[in-house]
Amino acid sequence: MKYILGALSLLVVIVFFSYISDSNLYKNDHSNSFDVLELKLSDADLEHFYKTQQESIKNLHISPELNRWRNAKLSINKKKYKVKVRFHGTDHEHAIIQPYSFAIKLRKGEYYKGMNRFSLIMPQQEFIVDQVFFHFLDVFYNFKVHTGLYNFIVNGQPNGVTFLEEKLDKTLLEKNQMSNSDVFKTLDNWRDNKYQVAHIEPFSYIRSNIRTKSISNLSLGQTESYFKLFELSDGKEIFNLIDKNYFAKMDAYRLLFGKAHAVAGDNLQLIYDTTSGKFSPYLRPEGTIVRLIGDNHYDLSVNAYIYNQNIKRDSASYNPLFWNLSQNEEYILIRNKYLSLILDKENEVLEYFDSIEKSYLDIASVNSSLQFQIGNNNDKVSNLSNYLNIDSLKKKSYKYKTRLRSNFSHLRDYVENYPY
Repeated sequence: MKYILGALSLLVVIVFFSYISDSNLYKNDHSNSFDVLELKLSDADLEHFYKTQQESIKNLHISPELNRWRNAKLSINKKKYKVKVRFHGTDHEHAIIQPYSFAIKLRKGEYYKGMNRFSLIMPQQEFIVDQVFFHFLDVFYNFKVHTGLYNFIVNGQPNGVTFLEEKLDKTLLEKNQMSNSDVFKTLDNWRDNKYQVAHIEPFSYIRSNIRTKSISNLSLGQTESYFKLFELSDGKEIFNLIDKNYFAKMDAYRLLFGKAHAVAGDNLQLIYDTTSGKFSPYLRPEGTIVRLIGDNHYDLSVNAYIYNQNIKRDSASYNPLFWNLSQNEEYILIRNKYLSLILDKENEVLEYFDSIEKSYLDIASVNSSLQFQIGNNNDKVSNLSNYLNIDSLKKKSYKYKTRLRSNFSHLRDYVENYPY
């Protein structure tokens, strides 16, 4: 009984969230309306999520073993779907900060805006960066990932604004002309080990530590090829296993955001094309921008930050594949070519950043007075208003935009002065 009572409070917002009726509040190429999502959970579901939440508070992460899929109902603008739902990710914040973050899986053959799987994630200042990242992933490379801000209701209770992100699955790959592909990544069990280094551990690249989404159902030696990527050191040999142009494109794009972390351990997913027999990277924004030249000017070159420093095995961003590619002159020249194309779009990127910032400030002006409680664990739970406070949002936005300008400037100098 105490679990059910606690779980009921888990999903009840104490202060009523004012419904935002202006459908023009948030618009981009991927989401043209401020839709309403309503999730309905049973008492048994609530008890399950409450137990999972309590364990995540205790262990500081969401255990994949406990975070199992639950059957539920979801309506989007009153259209009803039968879905499976669980907490999103492994970071314990997704289970303790409201609106909670959920992963959603529709039934086979059912879609919402062309999606079968997506996550509903608590909005943060960092998602300004995510919106910009995904938008220009489409502009630069015609790779479409659906994102947007939505009004979120759980069991009839307004639950604030949530950020929707389409997940990498068969549907997303087919939409982007990458059908008959398989997806490889390392296991996200790094929080369960003693090393306590985010997303990475000494055994990340051994054979027992991978997860494969076998979409093609073909056996073409792709698992052996995957491990060769991290064992080979010669760039030309690696080229036989990868789409080097696609790798270079994505590598150039992550440089703009300073995303060493994007290729760390389980953050990096590799897509295997069963037709060409080659791998391509799938990058996520990970919600931040890192200045390529630090405030103390210790990062004196692109390689010093984005590759060299992160080769250390105890680094959170260690990735031998990208390090070895960065030592190959042919690869560097291809990557720099794509960098030049990105640099030409500086004004467009910064203008779009401003438009997304305005959307978040509009939402923050409504959300800033919200106070949330979860069960009896107020001392363990963060307040969503910390994430959407107007002053905090303005400061974080200014910081990220300043970093973005700095990276444009630094990369332009780097490309122009590279000894071709």
